[in-house]
Amino acid sequence: MFRQIKILTKLSLCNQGNFNVIFHSKDKSQRNKYIGLAATYAVLILMFLFYSISLAIGLAVVHMEDLIPAYAFALISIIIFFFSIFKAGSIIFDLKSYELQIALPVSPAAIVISRFLSMYVIDLVLSLIATLPSLVVYAVVVTPGVSFYFMGIIGLLLVPLLPMTVASIIGAVIFAISARMKHKNLVTVLLTIVLVLGILLGEAALGNNSTIITQQGFTQISDMISNQLRQIYPPVAFYSDALVKGSVIDFLIFTLGSIGIFGLFVMVVQRSYVSICSALKARSSRRDYKMQSLKTGTMRSALLKKEMKRYFASSIYVSNTVIGYVLMVAGAIAIAIKGADEVEQLLEMPGVVSKALPFALAIMASIVSTTSCSISLEGRQWWITKSLPIRTKDVFDSKILWNLAVAGPFFLITELVLLFGIKTDLLGHLWLILIPAIYIVFMAVAGLTINLQFPNFTWENETVAVKQSAAVLVTSIVGIASCGIPLALVFVLGKEMTNVLMAVVSIVIMGITLILYKRNNRQDLQEIG
Repeated sequence: MFRQIKILTKLSLCNQGNFNVIFHSKDKSQRNKYIGLAATYAVLILMFLFYSISLAIGLAVVHMEDLIPAYAFALISIIIFFFSIFKAGSIIFDLKSYELQIALPVSPAAIVISRFLSMYVIDLVLSLIATLPSLVVYAVVVTPGVSFYFMGIIGLLLVPLLPMTVASIIGAVIFAISARMKHKNLVTVLLTIVLVLGILLGEAALGNNSTIITQQGFTQISDMISNQLRQIYPPVAFYSDALVKGSVIDFLIFTLGSIGIFGLFVMVVQRSYVSICSALKARSSRRDYKMQSLKTGTMRSALLKKEMKRYFASSIYVSNTVIGYVLMVAGAIAIAIKGADEVEQLLEMPGVVSKALPFALAIMASIVSTTSCSISLEGRQWWITKSLPIRTKDVFDSKILWNLAVAGPFFLITELVLLFGIKTDLLGHLWLILIPAIYIVFMAVAGLTINLQFPNFTWENETVAVKQSAAVLVTSIVGIASCGIPLALVFVLGKEMTNVLMAVVSIVIMGITLILYKRNNRQDLQEIG
């Protein structure tokens, strides 16, 4: 069975990483696209390494080096948790692909275990990137004993287990609750958003003492931060004490607890896999279909309805694309309640909120767009769209308009909250409206452009197209970079120059949007895919 697990895990990793295309495809353009994507991943890894090392060095400079392992562990656990929570129902508990694989001469246990192992390998790579550089800095600064290296190496291998297990359980619970309700996808999305906002609010509540700790000594600050990290994620205590204090007991608790909980979860799942999948995928009964009067509409309205139905048919699609807009509304409400003056006093930067807020909102709205995977989600039915007597412009317009329809209500709520909650001049309110609006339109067009360059019609699970595709990754990078660079300039420019910056950025982004829009419409549907 070990050989079967090895082959299935390798196959899963190759499919997720598109390694077969990179190394064996005879289509040079296809290979070049994925090689370019690999280079993008390499740049992201270097950025992540730089951030991890900088954080560790920063803690060491202020004599908080004992917090380095705890910070690194908490950070990667949160990242793994959010990466894994959407995979539980769509990858681990995917009964359709299981039925295809079970026809092969492999055991059911090997199929299930290979799915967990493929997730573990990916999470382990993330863990090594985020945690290993920090521990190296800690080792250089503190020069710990031999036990640190022994516990650290084993600990690195165990770090992904707990967050991956907890995320899989919560993801399965969300699917199970929503499966028995009439509006299954809507309930799934709402539960996911509530969970994410709950975690963010919990972290914010734990961090409310920031104005107090700045007036205390480094030792008290270190203890307070350590206690907050332990409250957010209790296993931090065992991991940190094992590495920093050399506690063998804490190391054993962390090791046995991680392996035991993960092993128990895998054992339960693989023994009752089919029944669990059947329960999770159960649907509520509906009334029998009855033919009623038919309505006709314009071609554009029909295409827009098609986009709407496809959007709400996938809870992964909705939750992955709406979370940025939810954070935009939540951020506006938080600032309105907290008060811009108090936030500026906390940051010790007067006037920074009114200058930086437009780009901060734009970043939240630019995390991802519905268009970044709308072409890929057509899947193997893309030929149907291409065979219809419609223009390329009409197809693309429907996808862009639906992105704007999704973003519109969140944008409106955000602006209404800020209109009454933020005190600024007329020009400040203009930028608060104009900058996020321009970026929402820009990301709708740019996401479509990028998806046309990196389409994926061969996916077996929609999660691959929505969360793991090249188009979604590149779109996120473009969105964050295009907003992040002006946001960084805001902090170094005066108020008058900030207005000039916003005017220039607005003109440039609108110009790029128009160019991309015209370029997209010149393409031939028959040549795509």
